[in-house]
Amino acid sequence: MNINFTAKNVDMSDELCDLASKKMKKIEKHFSRIDKVHIVFTSENLDKIVETSIHLPGGKECTAKGTAENMYKALDDMIAKLDRQVIKHKEKMADHHVDI
Repeated sequence: MNINFTAKNVDMSDELCDLASKKMKKIEKHFSRIDKVHIVFTSENLDKIVETSIHLPGGKECTAKGTAENMYKALDDMIAKLDRQVIKHKEKMADHHVDI
């Protein structure tokens, strides 16, 4: 999994990048074939925003955005949303046909 980080109007620490990488490992547990990940950290007025897009095989892309008063809460919010999307995508890929 290739992770790229971008920061807009915020100083990005190594601690924040390491935490984001660790949390992306949780997503990778559900779906191991993630190709690329792009995470953007943004600060607008009092809100901290974390946006991400992941590229899955077959041209599928999942995106999520988390907003909170600090980066860590925004990161947790984004990971929760992305986790639900990846699980849903994995379930759609599974064959649900049952022979009667």
